[in-house]
Amino acid sequence: MQGHLHFKHRGWHLHFESTLERDFFILQFFDDNVIDIEEQPVAIKWQDENTRKRRYIPDARIDYADGSTKLFEVKPKRILKKQATELAPKFTATKDYAEQQGWEFCVVTEDDIRTPRLENSKFLYSFASEHTPPHNAACIFHALRAIGEKASIAEVLDQAAGTIEEKDSLRRTLWQLLAQGKLLADIDKSFSQTTSIRLNKNAWAVLQSKTILKAIG
Repeated sequence: MQGHLHFKHRGWHLHFESTLERDFFILQFFDDNVIDIEEQPVAIKWQDENTRKRRYIPDARIDYADGSTKLFEVKPKRILKKQATELAPKFTATKDYAEQQGWEFCVVTEDDIRTPRLENSKFLYSFASEHTPPHNAACIFHALRAIGEKASIAEVLDQAAGTIEEKDSLRRTLWQLLAQGKLLADIDKSFSQTTSIRLNKNAWAVLQSKTILKAIG
């Protein structure tokens, strides 16, 4: 399965060649430590045992906030086992190349990717490119400020909305803001009405200077 992912608020447009790659990329979108990502970033040249020239292209390069960089190969466990002999020299060449750049080479499987965090990330991704009504965002921001630094989803909606219809509208906006990183939550645990959320102060500082404070009025 091939396709594309568009991460509007990160400025990323990524091509994937399998559902496992797709899921891996979605996880990176919601990792605050990830600064940039590139799919199929480099062709690594090497020679096989018969001195024939070969090349290998890892699936992704990721730059992190701490200044580190990693090359990644995304493979199902069954493929790693079935093609172990064929993959070994490719992985060795990639590891050597990464070390020469001061990077790290990592092989990840479904065990690393398909976790509870992925389910939350896929859910939020469905909201990531939606338009966020400024007035709704302002209501949620104002409600959180009134309650304190953090509160449960239920508490915020109770504070911000007076009717069921308003709650439904604001709930969607809340998911949009979480998807955009303007609100923060622990996405390693399943979402519920008791999930604690808090403001991303850096993101909200930008919004305050634009539309949010105007909408609050």
